[in-house]
Amino acid sequence: MLRRLFAELKVIEERKSFKIFKIPRKTHKQEFIKLEEFQTKPEPICVANRPFIFNNPKAGDKKYFWCTCGLSRKQPFCDSSHMQTAFKPLSFIIQEDVKQVALCLCKKSTTAPYCDFKTCGCAQESKK
Repeated sequence: MLRRLFAELKVIEERKSFKIFKIPRKTHKQEFIKLEEFQTKPEPICVANRPFIFNNPKAGDKKYFWCTCGLSRKQPFCDSSHMQTAFKPLSFIIQEDVKQVALCLCKKSTTAPYCDFKTCGCAQESKK
């Protein structure tokens, strides 16, 4: 099993007693991403066609950072996975005390970071 895994990896440097492999970064969907393509044609990765329901968010002074690229492993929040891309996180503050907020996971919302329930089709899915 390990031989097959290492056979698929790219060797960066070969020394006398060991090899240094480049380990590709995996997304939350466990697919490989070609970073060169992602840098030249920046299109966010759709995490899911549904909103993330954020329960009891802190209102007022807490600043949140919403992931715009879709690479973060802490979706929908940024974990700095975008560093080698053209994307920047979107910072937002929740102004009012609310019980829950729907944050976009498809990355196509017109009201980002909040889900508009139209672009991803999650409004139609909930009616079914």
